[in-house]
Amino acid sequence: MAPRLRSADSKVEAKEKGGGGALVCSLAKLYQKHEEQGWRILPWLLFLADAALSVVIVLKAGYTEIDWVAYMQEVASFLEDGETNYLNMRGDTGPLVYPGGFVWIFSFLYKITDKGSNVRL
Repeated sequence: MAPRLRSADSKVEAKEKGGGGALVCSLAKLYQKHEEQGWRILPWLLFLADAALSVVIVLKAGYTEIDWVAYMQEVASFLEDGETNYLNMRGDTGPLVYPGGFVWIFSFLYKITDKGSNVRL
């Protein structure tokens, strides 16, 4: 004959009545009570940890030029030469592979940073 299955609540109640494993039962109840809240707060904790780590990195690491020159070269071909063919818009890292929004945003940055040379404004 198959054993009769009980719900998790009835198992907790049975163990509490018997006195054995009271700590486990209390922890199980506490977990069940706060499980949903824990999942709500976890993304916020991860967000705050990521933000704090980002601030530390920005404050501790010096300026590093990552493709800035290449981006300015690609945008210059668009602004100065009127080039719109992506295969002909090139920088030190190769042809432009980003969408049109990239060209417009970096065109703005190109203009306000004196063709990319005055980054600190």
